[in-house]
Amino acid sequence: MRVRRLAVALAVPIAVIPTFLAQPADAHTLTGVQPTNFRSELVSVLPALPGVTVDILDLGRRIRLTNRGNIDVVIRGYQGEPYLRVGPAGVFENTHSPAVYLNKPAPPYATTSTTLPKVANSSAPPEWHRTSRSHTVTWHDRRTRWEGPSPPSVRSSPHDRQVVSPWLITVTRGKDDAAITGRILWVPPPSAVPWLALAVAFGLATAAAVFTRRWATFLAVALTVLVASDIVHSVASAWATHDGVGAVLFRVFVSGFYGTIAWVLGLSSIGLVARRNDLGLLLAGVTAFFLALLGGATDASSLGRSQLGFSLPADVARFQVALALGVGVGLVVAVTWMLARRDERVVRTRRPT
Repeated sequence: MRVRRLAVALAVPIAVIPTFLAQPADAHTLTGVQPTNFRSELVSVLPALPGVTVDILDLGRRIRLTNRGNIDVVIRGYQGEPYLRVGPAGVFENTHSPAVYLNKPAPPYATTSTTLPKVANSSAPPEWHRTSRSHTVTWHDRRTRWEGPSPPSVRSSPHDRQVVSPWLITVTRGKDDAAITGRILWVPPPSAVPWLALAVAFGLATAAAVFTRRWATFLAVALTVLVASDIVHSVASAWATHDGVGAVLFRVFVSGFYGTIAWVLGLSSIGLVARRNDLGLLLAGVTAFFLALLGGATDASSLGRSQLGFSLPADVARFQVALALGVGVGLVVAVTWMLARRDERVVRTRRPT
């Protein structure tokens, strides 16, 4: 039958493509920043450096320093060696600095620590290599984020907000040293239970729409809301990096390629669903499956974390994850139910009397 043939044809990408999406729990977090309960804060830059600004990005994973002055600023590495230099001529890195290699983003699924090349020698004279002509340098830094298990103070008082570690980055401008200081705080997480309950409510309400006379309209509206919410969620996640518009668009539409496909399928099927078209229902089911996976299941950890890489309020992100889980699963159930009922009716009408 037509519906079953279409279902078989579309079952292949549903079954196969998720194997390419098997990423650590933040697959839909386009910056690759996992939610956490540790907050990194900038405290001061002393003495003050006129024309120099410092920002923390990606929940402490990256530091951004802009130098609009006429004198170079040199950022020191983990052993006090010259690491980066930024000034009127652009951004340079010292190829002898171990920090150059230690701070490179680890490849996916890496299980071993970084092996330093022989050229890495903190006591060797700097050898500068220009990386850009910008007055701004952004780098990953291990000093500004918490890694490893929670400290004893957090384990003993997990419900108390507390400072767990200070951090310090030394920079030099001309002959003057300055200290960029900050701290890492433990911020107790919210309960995930209310958000999971909301997801269940969304799912039941969406699935129950099939028992109403205007089920097609309700499912079309649910699909529209699901796709729109996921688009906002993706943009807000990418925008949290404070990178340029081009980088944000790249993350949303290229790095989030599978999500983009789901948006196209979903938007193209809204009208078909409203007209009770079988192909439209199948496309809606595929879209709902992907968005429940990408925008819901892989971001579920954000429901119980206090620090999220998100440019809107954290509760907006949690609401959108609950919506993706609930409405996405509810739509898959509703579409499956409707197509199964239609197949049964086709079989009954074809039986000989």
